[in-house]
Amino acid sequence: MPPSARAELLARLRELPAAFGRPDAQRGLGLRQLKPGCFEVRAGLDVRGALLREGDDLVLAIVGNHDDIRCWLKSL
Repeated sequence: MPPSARAELLARLRELPAAFGRPDAQRGLGLRQLKPGCFEVRAGLDVRGALLREGDDLVLAIVGNHDDIRCWLKSL
């Protein structure tokens, strides 16, 4: 992953705690629910992170492109 994409993803992840549960703020981060307990955050056009909800926490499960996330999601 290019350093700029990594920096963008990390910045988005740092903003999540304040934005989670606030739909307008979530859209600004490119956060969307993929299925119950599973979310995606976008960092640019090609980099995405998938998050799983574990209790009160969101855990970064995988980082990849659209196809990577889609394939991973099917494995759940």
